[in-house]
Amino acid sequence: MKADLSKKNKKRKKSKKDIREAKDNPFIKVIMKLGLFLIVAGLIFYSLKLFFDSLSSWPYFDVTTIKITGEPLDTREAPQYCDIDLPVNIIKLNPARIARHIKEIHPDLKSVVVRKELPSTLIVAIKRRQPAAEVEAGGVFYRVDEEGFVLGCSEDRSLGGLVMIKGIKSSRISKVKLEVCGSQRLRDALGLFAMLMETGLSDKYNITEIDVSSHRNYIFFIDATVEVKLGKDSFRQKLDNLSRHLSGDKLEGIKYIDLRFEDIVVGHY
Repeated sequence: MKADLSKKNKKRKKSKKDIREAKDNPFIKVIMKLGLFLIVAGLIFYSLKLFFDSLSSWPYFDVTTIKITGEPLDTREAPQYCDIDLPVNIIKLNPARIARHIKEIHPDLKSVVVRKELPSTLIVAIKRRQPAAEVEAGGVFYRVDEEGFVLGCSEDRSLGGLVMIKGIKSSRISKVKLEVCGSQRLRDALGLFAMLMETGLSDKYNITEIDVSSHRNYIFFIDATVEVKLGKDSFRQKLDNLSRHLSGDKLEGIKYIDLRFEDIVVGHY
C-alpha cells in the first residue's frame, strides 16, 4: 500500500515538474501569448463590427446631401449625376469606389475625389479635362486634352484659340470618342507642345500650328507665317537653342527657321 502511494507521489511531482518546464519553454510562451492576442483581437473585432452595424442602421447617418465642387450643379441634380440612390447610409459607402464609378459614367472628367462629411454629407470634388489643342484630320476638327483624350469634334469649323495639330491620320482619330487616341504622332505633337511651353516659347510667341505629317521632319509655325523645322530628334535641345537665338529678336521678314543643323539657319523673304 505504501509502495503504491509512493509511486503516486512521484508521478504527481513529475507531472508538476513537467508543467513548470512547459511553462518555462520559450516556444510554449510564444504560443500562449499568440493565443491570448488572437482571443483579445477577436473580441475587439467583434465589438467593432457590432458597433458599425448599429451605426449603419441608424437613420442619423443616412446621406441627405451631395455637394459637387468644380461643377455648377445644383445639389438636387447631384445624386443623379453621381448615380447614387438616396437615402444610403454614409458608413457603408466606399469613397474610392464611388469616385471610380463617377469617372466611368463621366469619362470626360480628369479626376474625382470623394470624401465623407459626417453625419450625412458627401463631398465630390471633380476636375474636367480641358482642351489643349485641336487636331485637323480629314476636314474634321477634334478637340483633345494634353493626354490626347478626344473631347469632341466639329465638322464645320475650327474652335479657334488653340494650337492646331496636323498630320494625324483620320482613321486613327475618327472612331475615338471620349477616350485617349492611340496615335503615336499625336502623342509626339502634344509632347512637342509641352516642350514649347516648358521652354517659354509658347509664352513669347504665338504657336499656331504643329505639323507631324513627316516623321523625318516635325515642324511648327509661329503666327502662322514663320515655319520652324525641327527634324526628327533632340527636340528639347533644339528648342533651348531657338529660345536663346530668338531672345530679343523680332520675327519680321523671317520666312523659316531650320534647326536640323548644328548652326541655326534662318531664311528671309
